[in-house]
Order: sequence, then structure tokens, then C-alpha cells
Amino acid sequence: MASEPVTEHGILMSDGGFHVRNPAPEIERIFPAAEWIQHLIRSGAHVYRRRVIVVEEWIEIKSP
Repeated sequence: MASEPVTEHGILMSDGGFHVRNPAPEIERIFPAAEWIQHLIRSGAHVYRRRVIVVEEWIEIKSP
């Protein structure tokens, strides 16, 4: 079952990949995304946003 779009924020890493911000409510309560983004931009980081639609949640694979 598809979900509603989710906005993710991430930092561009030197290898070209992204480190995605943890979406847990506790993280948002401690360090709100807007403050986190501003802190990183002031530090010279490249911060990105994307909207994702999850088609299927994580399912454990027991064998290949």
C-alpha cells in the first residue's frame, strides 16, 4: 500500500551520496529541522530536500 509523500532532508557527502536526517519525532523535538538546516548551511554543508513516496515498507529478507 502506497503512502503519502514524505519530505526528507539530507547532506551531500564527499562520495556523492547523501546522509539522510533521522525522521524520528524525538530528533525533531530536540533539534528542529529548520534549525538543523540553518546550522549546516552556516557550516558550509550542502543540504538537500526530496519528497518520497514509499511503495513498500522495509521487509526483512531471511534468504537470498
